[in-house]
Amino acid sequence: MNFLADTIIGFNNLETILTPITNQFSVVNITSFITGIISMGVPFVFLWWGVRKLDRAILKVATKGKIGI
Repeated sequence: MNFLADTIIGFNNLETILTPITNQFSVVNITSFITGIISMGVPFVFLWWGVRKLDRAILKVATKGKIGI
């Protein structure tokens, strides 16, 4: 048994794999996926920004004794 000969995928086999995959995805599906990723990522960016601002404010109060916004 030749290992390489058994594992090589021919073009016909590749086509039978790719056809169902390409039929499942459309521009609408891809666009909605990207939109979902972005809409879930925006709150995390604001959370990161808020935590950094809060951290700076706490450190400023602790080191200099000044409160600022």
